[in-house]
Amino acid sequence: MKSYHSDEFFKAVAKNSTDLLSILNEQGIYEFVADSVTGTLGFAPEDLVGRSPLEFIHPDDQAMATSTLTAIFSESKIVSPAFRFRTKSGEYRWVITTISNMIENPHILGFVTNSRDVTETITALQKGLESDSYYRSLYYDHPDAAFTLDIRGFFVNANKNTTVITGFELEELIGNHFHALVIPEEAKNTNAAFEMALRGQAHSIETQIINKSGQPLDIAVTIIPVKIEDVVCAVLGIAKDITAFKVIEAAQLKADEELKKLAKDLHDQNTDLQQFTYIVSHNLRSPVANLLGLFDLMDAIDRNDLMFDEVISKARQSVRSLENITRDMNEILSVRNKVNTGDIEPIELLSFVQSLVAREFSNYEHHIRIDIPSDVTVRALKSYLYSVIYNLVSNAIKYRSAERSLEINVKGSIDGKNIFQLTVSDNGKGMNMEKVEKDLFKLYKRFHPEVEGRGMGLFIVKTQVEAMSGSIRIESEPDKGTTFYITIPQ
Repeated sequence: MKSYHSDEFFKAVAKNSTDLLSILNEQGIYEFVADSVTGTLGFAPEDLVGRSPLEFIHPDDQAMATSTLTAIFSESKIVSPAFRFRTKSGEYRWVITTISNMIENPHILGFVTNSRDVTETITALQKGLESDSYYRSLYYDHPDAAFTLDIRGFFVNANKNTTVITGFELEELIGNHFHALVIPEEAKNTNAAFEMALRGQAHSIETQIINKSGQPLDIAVTIIPVKIEDVVCAVLGIAKDITAFKVIEAAQLKADEELKKLAKDLHDQNTDLQQFTYIVSHNLRSPVANLLGLFDLMDAIDRNDLMFDEVISKARQSVRSLENITRDMNEILSVRNKVNTGDIEPIELLSFVQSLVAREFSNYEHHIRIDIPSDVTVRALKSYLYSVIYNLVSNAIKYRSAERSLEINVKGSIDGKNIFQLTVSDNGKGMNMEKVEKDLFKLYKRFHPEVEGRGMGLFIVKTQVEAMSGSIRIESEPDKGTTFYITIPQ
């Protein structure tokens, strides 16, 4: 009985096979080449062992072959597009290769390749591509642009609508690479789509091209690999001009953004109205009621009575309270009004903060650490930025802990997304965020009643930060300190 597992059996099969069998190591070097290579390409196995297959692949097919060899590391099996392989006599033959990843197989420890000569198939296809009957239904009658590329990416044919969209005549397109039309920014994406088609995968992409007049056009392209006997021999593209749609889409996005901004403005105005309602209903009512009661009392007592002077004193206190409330309302209005009139200007942040600290907090300079690179320049409303930093540092001093030496850190930078990042932190009293978070930025809300204050600072800070299109958030722990994080787009 014959042995189908003997060394002689496998050697005979490999030698007489019409396919080229080989094994590549992890570096892409031939470790083993079957004797069948002689009949297919004219080489002896020892001519190839120890060398890279890229040495023999046509220069125009090198990029595709390299991509395929790279991809097999993450796949179990890949069938390559057809490529040209140099024979020992110097001519090129078209081959298609199946690569199996057997790196983990202890008996192989490499990539097993099975290559088949498809030169006659490719030649027949190239002749067939010139046939009018092949193209008539695909190109001439198609309402969109239809075109064919060879496996190198060069135009082979195109219908009339392709010339209408691109502005180029058919004679100007044939023989040119599709890269000539694609804008540079889309070259990588479009090339990846083409390589996917060469691997046999049909799909759709959106990209941009430049027409003959130099105008950019948005197109949606369906890319279909053309196969004969499972070999990708060409790529069919069907493209639609979607420039007008993109213009409408961009306008819709802009309208949506404006609508969001309008909604935000309305929300801010409603918040202002609620704050003013709060002032009128709570803060104004109390001093006005007090004054009315005091006036009635003044009518009922003698001017020479000692109580009369006390009533006058209390009336003055109520008037001062009204004055403070009126000043607060003016400050709130001024913040909102300056959004439209304040000049945004470049500010050298380090010198700006150093000057502010020296002017406003000279007695605490040794407690304040400034960590700002000397080359940081931000664009902001100078008066607002001054007020924000002043209020946060002032709060840090006001609510410092009696248990330890005061430490204040002011940091500033521009991140990779061109966002100004400002951080002000301290080691003061801190706050219980679970209890105070919902009221943090509301008007007249105070969280340390043992310290004198009006409850205006954080409301003004948030209003000014948002007026510069920024945002603010807080982290705080009782008896550990507070950190304010502010971001402002540049």
